[in-house]
Amino acid sequence: MKALLFRHKTNLYVNSNFIFVTMPQHLPVIQVLLLNKVINLLKANFFQVKLFYSQFLYKCNSQVVQSALKSQAGITLLYNTKIVNVTGGAKAKSSSRIDFGVTGGLDHLFIYIIPGTKNAISTYPLENVYAGAQNFTRIYYKKNQILVILTG
Repeated sequence: MKALLFRHKTNLYVNSNFIFVTMPQHLPVIQVLLLNKVINLLKANFFQVKLFYSQFLYKCNSQVVQSALKSQAGITLLYNTKIVNVTGGAKAKSSSRIDFGVTGGLDHLFIYIIPGTKNAISTYPLENVYAGAQNFTRIYYKKNQILVILTG
């Protein structure tokens, strides 16, 4: 759900999202407000490069493990074809430590226009892979005094 969207002619845009968490015994609760700042560095016919910065504003005593994260910054590379869209990127996540990671993915938007109407049905299958550190998980458990037994 977009709470705010601002675009500027310099290719900078800012948006925000609410993230709800649902638990079986409770109603959905807003746990975090996510603020994104993105600048499109390059936008060619089939290729895009974006820099981004995200700030997380969590509810006090949030039960979301990622609440240890304060912000993240990174770069996203997009290559669009008629068959599949390819995404790659790198990011640095900030908690009391810095976590670095890389990501890659494939996706494609399918749109079926319902004949005789102005309506359409769409589906957006995607597959993403993320590799990197997630020290914020350990930080969350330590902060909330949750015992974790790591094996391996």
